[in-house]
Amino acid sequence: MSKVEAGIAANYTRVVGALDQMFHEIDLRTTGSMWRSPKPGLAGVGSCAIVNSKKHAEQKLHGSALQMLIDMREARNVETPGKPDPKTGCPYHREGSGCVLHELKSPACIGYNETFREQKQRFGMTGTGLTGDIWWMLDEILDNTRPDIDTFVEDAVDAIAKTTEHVRKYPILHPGNENIQQPNVIFQRNVHIG
Repeated sequence: MSKVEAGIAANYTRVVGALDQMFHEIDLRTTGSMWRSPKPGLAGVGSCAIVNSKKHAEQKLHGSALQMLIDMREARNVETPGKPDPKTGCPYHREGSGCVLHELKSPACIGYNETFREQKQRFGMTGTGLTGDIWWMLDEILDNTRPDIDTFVEDAVDAIAKTTEHVRKYPILHPGNENIQQPNVIFQRNVHIG
């Protein structure tokens, strides 16, 4: 592992970890997540039902830190108890607890947004191109060509933290689920609150 790859992986996991925490807080305060659906094939799985393979779950991961990130994902998968949910082809999704990756989710997974209308209504979050914005931000980190990457990552984490704090002002709709991590989705570089 090179120092450069380790730096990329650290920046990536820092930003995706902040996003994952934000989505967890959003998920506690929204009702439209597909994993809550009673429909066969979606209950407890949600948007992860569309993932049909490990390769699919790795979409949009790239760059010199790719192998390091994949190795980290595999280590997390091995150390996490339980077996993959048979309702999805994703090897990282556990029945009854969702994605085990958290800060290691791929850009495709962390960028998927299924409750954007509810977020706008409930939290006043607006913006366009949410998925594209997430992919752009994570591409910048994975490509590692920005001379200001440290500032870029700090600004991203700060913006995510502010959005998370804003969301936490709203009541939890699903008490008892505060420590359960489910597949979550979104960030936008142009979030406007209020």
